[in-house]
Amino acid sequence: MITLKEIIRALKLNRYPFGMWAKPECYGTELGEAMQAKAVAIGKYDNFLWYNDKDWEFTQNHGFIGSCTYRLRSDYEEKPELRHGDYGIGSNWQDKDIDAFVYTRQGKVEKAFYSNGMGQINVTHAKHPILGNIFDDLKAIAEPLTEFEVGSECFKFNAVLSKNGRFNMSTQGCWMNSVTFDEIVLNLRRLQFTLRSKK
Repeated sequence: MITLKEIIRALKLNRYPFGMWAKPECYGTELGEAMQAKAVAIGKYDNFLWYNDKDWEFTQNHGFIGSCTYRLRSDYEEKPELRHGDYGIGSNWQDKDIDAFVYTRQGKVEKAFYSNGMGQINVTHAKHPILGNIFDDLKAIAEPLTEFEVGSECFKFNAVLSKNGRFNMSTQGCWMNSVTFDEIVLNLRRLQFTLRSKK
C-alpha cells in the first residue's frame, strides 16, 4: 500500500507531465493515480510549480493540464485534518479581523463559529493554527486532580492542591520542551477544575 509520505515525495520530485503520471513508463497506475488525486485535493494555485521549458515557476490558474509538468513546492507540509470541535485563532469571514473560532462538522457540512458573532461560514482556511480540541480539553480537564509532578533530568515541576483551596508549586531548572509545557498547563487546569468543583 502506497503511503501519503511516498505520494508527497513523488509530487515534490516529479519530472513528468501530469497526464502521464499513471502510465507504466512513469509512476504506474497505483502511484500515478494517487498522485493525481492528491494533487487535485491539494489544489494547484500557490502549491505547485510548473516547468516552462527553462525553469520552474508558480502557476497562475487552478486546473491541471495533462501536457504540463508540475511539481509540489519543496516546503509544502501536509496539514492535519480538522476534527469536530477543533479551535484556534484566525481571520473571520471578511479576512480582516483576527478572532477565536471553533470548527464544527456534521456529516459533510463544515462551519466555523467566531466569538464576534460573524460566524457560521464554510471553512476554507484550515491554514490557521489549531490550538486544541474543545471536547478533548473539557474531557481531560474534568478528571479530578489534587497533585502532579512533571520532570526530566534537567527540569522538574510539581503542584499540590491543599484541602483549604491553596496551591503549592515548585520548579527546578528553567528549560522545557513544548510537550512538557502542554502537560503542565493541562494539569494546572485540572487542578483549577477540581478546586472549583468543590465550591
